[in-house]
Formats: sequence, C-alpha cells, structure tokens
Amino acid sequence: MEDRDMTQVQTCGICDGKGYYRCPICHGKGSTRKETHSLSQSVFNADQETGVCHSCEGTGKILCKICGGAGKIMIEKPGSTGFKNFI
Repeated sequence: MEDRDMTQVQTCGICDGKGYYRCPICHGKGSTRKETHSLSQSVFNADQETGVCHSCEGTGKILCKICGGAGKIMIEKPGSTGFKNFI
C-alpha cells in the first residue's frame, strides 16, 4: 500500500479551508485603539491612539497553525493501521 491509500485530504476545520482566520485581537481590522488618559490643570483628558495590531502585524489575519495556511490537512483513513506495506 502507498501512503495515499491510508490517508485522505480533508478541509481544515479550524480555518474552514481558508488557510487563515480573523485576528481575535483587532477583529480583522489590522489596527487597534489604545486610550490614553492625562490630567492637566484639573482637566481630565482621554484620547484614543490607533496603531498597527501586533498580533497580526496589520493584516487582520492569522495564519492557521494546523494546516500551515494550505486550508487542507491529511488525515488517516478510518480502519488503516498507519503502517506501510513494504512487501
């Protein structure tokens, strides 16, 4: 038997076959907001700064670590032993 007889290609269930998933930090926007607070002369100031998301590096996407970005994975067929027949 060959390797392909014991395995089958299946769509990755983590990324639904896309090879990536939406960044959970920036929600796919690629940027994050950070609030800064300051107090000057008895006045409280709150500002928002926008910056590149450090988790996805601004892409809004995270490469799937299960399929390596291919969107497909190789799985062992049910009932196969996982051993090759070398005869």
